Amino acid sequence: MEENPIAETRAAAGKARPETVKEPGVLEKVSQLRQKLGQKAKQEPKFRFYALYTTGSTGRMCWKRRGNGCGATKEHPGVDGVTIEQIVGSDQGVTGFLEGIQESLRTKTHAPRAVQRVYIPKANGKLRPLGIPTVRDRVVPMATLLILEPIFEADFLDCSFGFRPGRSAHQALEEIRGRVFRIHSFWHVCACGWWTVRSCS
Repeated sequence: MEENPIAETRAAAGKARPETVKEPGVLEKVSQLRQKLGQKAKQEPKFRFYALYTTGSTGRMCWKRRGNGCGATKEHPGVDGVTIEQIVGSDQGVTGFLEGIQESLRTKTHAPRAVQRVYIPKANGKLRPLGIPTVRDRVVPMATLLILEPIFEADFLDCSFGFRPGRSAHQALEEIRGRVFRIHSFWHVCACGWWTVRSCS
């Protein structure tokens, strides 16, 4: 019988070594789960993950990072009109709200809503368009990212910088600039069509 990778991952996460490095801003359980998923994906490239639905810890972390919102996203609700304050003050509270999201993902009934378009003033007097998703649609994408990111990270080469955590286009340019100055060589095409390397020193 095939093993359940998410169950195995959670069990292993509970036995994580004390020296395990914690990711800043991520709950300990979520950090350990992400590390175990990444290790599994790295060690077994052909392994097929399944049942990767959000856990309670992941949902709470997503609420902390995306549900609370900031600036205009916190002041304006999405198209459903539901505000963060309403969720916090409701009978179900944040816990019930997150449990509802988890159940909708399990039953595959979750469907993202349209984005609310609002306009915020700019310093020059013009208006900048801004899309405000519903609170639910702020939490779900972040939960998806937290779980899938370490799995796909295992497939990237070290020279990849685009859309990766802790990396940027500026770092890619710096890496290229550093390699160019370190190598001090250039490619030269001979008349016979063969590639040779000549040192600049």
